[in-house]
Amino acid sequence: MNWTDQSSTSNQPMAIQFPCSSNNMLKVKVKTEKFKLSIPLPYIFLSLGISIISSNRLRKLINEQIAKNADDKSKAYTIPELDKHELKSIVSEMRNHKGTGLVNVKAKDGTEVIVRL
Repeated sequence: MNWTDQSSTSNQPMAIQFPCSSNNMLKVKVKTEKFKLSIPLPYIFLSLGISIISSNRLRKLINEQIAKNADDKSKAYTIPELDKHELKSIVSEMRNHKGTGLVNVKAKDGTEVIVRL
């Protein structure tokens, strides 16, 4: 991890950058008045996350907790079944579109979030 600490007299924000060894990553950048954060997220982590999120056991546990804690049981939201293979094929296709911006948001306070392939 590279920490760049500017002197206290400088108006530049502190920059935090994680090491990046490959171009096969989703890049998340957050910029505020106080700091900049750049997080490279390898596609393998996305695939791992998809495997966890799309597991039937986790989905059932979450749906049970939602139903248990809902005020109106008939209107409780349930998480639908997710197709793991479909989601993984989307991640696989994302690799072919490097540089494409997915999110580019700037808040009124100057905070900026950018997500690129």
